[in-house]
Amino acid sequence: MIAIDTSFKHRLYDLCEVQQILAAYQALFPIGEITPALRAYWDWERARPWSSLTTNFHSATVDSLRALHDASLEIESRARAGFLSASDKGFELKAASQRHGVGFSIGVNPWTDNLLWRTFDPAPGAGREHLVVVVGHNWYPVGAGLDPESPMLDQGLHHTAKYHGPCPEAFFKPQRNAPTVFFLNLFPDFTAPDARKLGQIKDTNALSYPDCVKGLTEVLRVLAPKFERTSVISWGGATWDHMRPVAEPLVGKIGVKKNARSAPGRILKFLGFDYLAMSHPSMPNQVDEHLRRGFAALGLGRPMFELKRAA
Repeated sequence: MIAIDTSFKHRLYDLCEVQQILAAYQALFPIGEITPALRAYWDWERARPWSSLTTNFHSATVDSLRALHDASLEIESRARAGFLSASDKGFELKAASQRHGVGFSIGVNPWTDNLLWRTFDPAPGAGREHLVVVVGHNWYPVGAGLDPESPMLDQGLHHTAKYHGPCPEAFFKPQRNAPTVFFLNLFPDFTAPDARKLGQIKDTNALSYPDCVKGLTEVLRVLAPKFERTSVISWGGATWDHMRPVAEPLVGKIGVKKNARSAPGRILKFLGFDYLAMSHPSMPNQVDEHLRRGFAALGLGRPMFELKRAA
């Protein structure tokens, strides 16, 4: 019998915290506003090969999420013991998600879960002045992360110190709704177990980049009316490549860092919302002045690297 490996670095959400995260998603996306386009983008019907990252947060229960966590630990333990290849592990995780009827997040992905839990108060009457939608590119290949795939692990930006420097101080304020931060990846699925961790998704995938931009558009259409204003920040060159053609004014086909250097702090419009494109926060040699001016223009304070230097 293989011992269950619990040597992951993040704690588990408790019952109350899971319910809080579910309530946040349900407040932002009421059941009557879950359009066919939104269901298709998050693929709650599991029509795409590796779409078991997202969860239908209107039907999920704490018990089903915990059951998938337990199943994932058992799969992870056998993989670490050498009994499963990366491909076998991926297919077993997919089967476990289908069996328990939930995905490997409480909603969109684990970082979205965590940021909503930290920054959004779903209580009626809570202030909703500013929403910041942060758009990354994609999740790791299924099962390729350092921790087991699980909807129950408390993980995300606040636990990833190497990303903090190029983020605005507003993301780390202790009070909620100041602002609310909604993170999502433009490509919302896992990739296949043997896929590259970084770079563009292959054109042969079941979800095209134009489809992803349409999905992001639908998310913004549903979210934005619930806040007084909405801002968009994209992380990394791959995301910029596919959001840039929709941005206004039209920007030539240049890289995200060249864009930052050519006009530090420039705020574009994406579907009418203020839009700041930046390099991925994991990347060195950020264009510091671009972040200083851009975050200030969005009302998000200073970059965290300035606070750390002043400390």
